[in-house]
Amino acid sequence: MKNINLAAIVMLAIPACLEARDIPMRDFFRDPEKTNYSISPNGEYISFMAPYKNRLNIFVQARSSAEAVMVSSETERPITGGYFWKGSGRLVYLKDFKGDENFHVVLAGLDVSRMVFLLLDPNIRFDPLAKDGETITAGKEIARLSGNTRFLLKGERVALNLLQHLSGIATLTARYVEKLSGTKAQVLDTRKTLPGLRELEKYAVRVGGGKNHRMGLYDMILIKDNHIKAAGSILQAVERAKSAAPDLKVEVETSNLDEVRQALAAKADIIMLDNMPLGMMRGAVQLIDRAALVEASGNVTLETIRGIAETGVDYISSGSLTHSAPAADISMKIR
Repeated sequence: MKNINLAAIVMLAIPACLEARDIPMRDFFRDPEKTNYSISPNGEYISFMAPYKNRLNIFVQARSSAEAVMVSSETERPITGGYFWKGSGRLVYLKDFKGDENFHVVLAGLDVSRMVFLLLDPNIRFDPLAKDGETITAGKEIARLSGNTRFLLKGERVALNLLQHLSGIATLTARYVEKLSGTKAQVLDTRKTLPGLRELEKYAVRVGGGKNHRMGLYDMILIKDNHIKAAGSILQAVERAKSAAPDLKVEVETSNLDEVRQALAAKADIIMLDNMPLGMMRGAVQLIDRAALVEASGNVTLETIRGIAETGVDYISSGSLTHSAPAADISMKIR
């Protein structure tokens, strides 16, 4: 009781010591100077959000530096969906597009979430109010469920985890696809998927408008730098691959124009341009001259993908479609 009384006395004493003043309305509602601090997993960087042209953006500052670097440049709408570190060298944030105030989500995995509940109780009724591939906005009801409350709550987390994850992949893929409008390039996924979820994650990529790269090591041969070193040369690697699996397409990863020439001489079906500067990439496309399909990979972001597509490549692959897609914000409410 003594502590409670002391607290009450202090609280009553504070107003008597301070002079009240009005706060201007614009100051009350303006953006903070800095907010949403976060530390990179390796502890070397501090990130925060601060206004840029009256819009909240993300800044990063090294521990050893007094200067912060702006890493986003949103000017139409502020970043309101938060952000997070993906490793120590990448930040992921959710961005609205098409200019309205609700986040758009491309739905994927509704049937998967339905199966979660039916496996627990076949008598649960699941009535979809939307379908995979549909673009939905905040507040939209996508399904109604009825049944035993115990089983509904038991399945809630697993069903939502899958639905949120797959819808996040479809949504991110759709944004990449939108950037390629008017070009011939197509977006491809990779094998960088979660164990046990490859089929579902690649399905979500298709729902978002992307294309699937190989499913595994069995449906196409991709010769990378380690394979080339082990075989002795690009030519020897391609010859051995085609001899072992004559019915499979062979793709060769290249990092410079000399390796592109070697892949052409070896008659590779697809030539990957890995982490090439745009100028070198254009030269490679001209050198290949439709003798093989061309795939670009490496440093693919929403900011860079359009420039990559305009070099004339056929495909652009990105592992971020599956390993870095933010989960969609979907919830289940009992009424």
